[in-house]
Amino acid sequence: MAPGDFAVPGRAQTALLLAHTIVVQAVTFMLRPASAYRALELDVPGAWLGVLGASFAVVPLVLAVPSGHAVDRFGERRIALAGSVLLAAAGLGFVLFAGSVAGLVAASMLLGTAHLCAVVAQQALVANRTPAHRYDAAFGYYTFAASLARRSAPA
Repeated sequence: MAPGDFAVPGRAQTALLLAHTIVVQAVTFMLRPASAYRALELDVPGAWLGVLGASFAVVPLVLAVPSGHAVDRFGERRIALAGSVLLAAAGLGFVLFAGSVAGLVAASMLLGTAHLCAVVAQQALVANRTPAHRYDAAFGYYTFAASLARRSAPA
C-alpha cells in the first residue's frame, strides 16, 4: 500500500473500482464521438478530423511508461484520482472550448491523458490487490465493467 492510502474492505473496494471503471469508460466514449460531431458542426476540413481523432492518443503514447512508474511510486489510488480530476477537466474543456478546433484538440488530449491514468491505475489495482488465484475472475469483472460502459456510449 502506498503512503497515504487507506484500507477499504474487499467488496467495497471492488464496487468502487467497478464504478470508477464504468464512469471513466462511459464518459470517455461519450465525449470522443461528441467532439467529432462538434468538429463537423464547425465545418472543419477532413484532415483536422484526423488530427482530432489522433489527439486522444498522442499524449498517452508519450506518457504510457511514465504513468506506470507513477503508479508504482505514488500508488494506484492517487493515479486513479488524478485520472478522475483530469477527466472532469477534459469535460469542462470540451464545454468551454468547443467553439474552436484547437480547443477540441486540447480537450481531447486531456481526455486521453485522463483515460490513460485511470486505466493504468485500475489495472494496477486489480493486479496488485487481488490474490493470484483470483486474477481470472477479477480481470473478468473489470473487463465486463469497461465493456458495459462502452456499450452504453453512443455508437
